[in-house]
Amino acid sequence: MKIINDYLQESFNPPTLGSVTHYLFDFDHVIAVYNKYSAQPEYRSMIINILKKRKKEKKDFIKSAKELGYSFDQVKKLLHELAIHMKVNKKILNLIKEIKKKTDYKVVIATNNAPVVINYFLAFLGIDHLFDVKFHPEYANWIWKPDKKYFTKLQSLLKVPFNEMWFIDDDPNNINAFKQLGGNVTWYRKMKNE
Repeated sequence: MKIINDYLQESFNPPTLGSVTHYLFDFDHVIAVYNKYSAQPEYRSMIINILKKRKKEKKDFIKSAKELGYSFDQVKKLLHELAIHMKVNKKILNLIKEIKKKTDYKVVIATNNAPVVINYFLAFLGIDHLFDVKFHPEYANWIWKPDKKYFTKLQSLLKVPFNEMWFIDDDPNNINAFKQLGGNVTWYRKMKNE
């Protein structure tokens, strides 16, 4: 397993594996760095409550918020509050741009974020045009990484074998699950002060 650390390594190039056609990136703490706890206190408790309900009951983010009594306007304010505390990882962004220069490669987000959340964040950051596919738990019948079923659903959607995919994530559990299925992996490690 390759390990990269944004601060210790000057640059990182995609592996020259020859057969890799799809590059998969996690969003949180790989593409974007943010701290949900840096939001105002009312938004901190709101996001925690929604995420707990969503995961426990395997529901959409908006449905979970609505069932907890939050209005759509409150959810929009929450997403904005989180987005303003977010920054794009410039080294990963440059890596994605290099991959996109090659027309035969696809760039994919493999996230546990809900569709409304990931779409909002990508639009807010102005980078959604860089991704050919945005894969999230709704595609996988509300199964989250590191469950191998999440990755087999992703593989079915992309219609390519695992050995043609390269996955970068900050969670070693996600990395290990993908690697066990035959995928190529890089564990992205962030510094504590990132």
